[in-house]
Amino acid sequence: DNNNTGELDSAALVFGSAGHSGISSGKLGANAHDLRFWTSGFTAMNLSPIGNLTVGSGSTSTWRLWVRSGDAAFDGRIQASGSVSIGGALDNKYRLRVYDGSARIGGDFHATGYTAVGGEVDSTYRFRVWDGNSRFGGNLYATGNVAFGGSVDDNYRLRVHSGNSHFGGNVQVNGALDATTVEAFNLIGTHAQVSSLSINGNGSVRSNGTSNLRIGFDQATVNAALAPHGGVTITANITQFLGD
Repeated sequence: DNNNTGELDSAALVFGSAGHSGISSGKLGANAHDLRFWTSGFTAMNLSPIGNLTVGSGSTSTWRLWVRSGDAAFDGRIQASGSVSIGGALDNKYRLRVYDGSARIGGDFHATGYTAVGGEVDSTYRFRVWDGNSRFGGNLYATGNVAFGGSVDDNYRLRVHSGNSHFGGNVQVNGALDATTVEAFNLIGTHAQVSSLSINGNGSVRSNGTSNLRIGFDQATVNAALAPHGGVTITANITQFLGD
């Protein structure tokens, strides 16, 4: 008489004399006119009055589909017109939100917006890594400028703000080379082969000792190979010494 509590009682559709399985409908309270599916004397599935489906024991929720515990497997496709959350509450800032644990994408990952690893999206960068190391197993192709340790400098294709830079192979410079210290040699057997090094403009030579004396020299190109215990003479045009 519309006073059903929704329990598996005489007002429910009960299968078998033991009464452990059946379908009931509550007519009182907030979930009035729902459908509850029972197995082994417990609620296994609940369909709310507005069509929200809950799998597992407990009352219905505000979700269209809610799996309260256990795993869910879909052999076909999943299409969501709104946001999707894994491991936590929905976050309207993201179409897909993974709270904890690892996420793996076996195929292509296509982002039309910005991507951030380890922090919030930074609209200054298409790809932003906040902390930790980044490793690229293949080629890294940059159509713009690259900077390490600071901001990009439009004057340089590659800008290292501080710290050391190590190149295991050859370095080819088509433009000007400006450096405090340049090491350009390869050890081949017992020989030290000095590569061709050209300094355009004026440079300076400084003593390795405690002296602060410096001398200037004009442009010079050096190609030399030193044999064991051998030597080579390099002639440079020394400019007039200026200063105290």
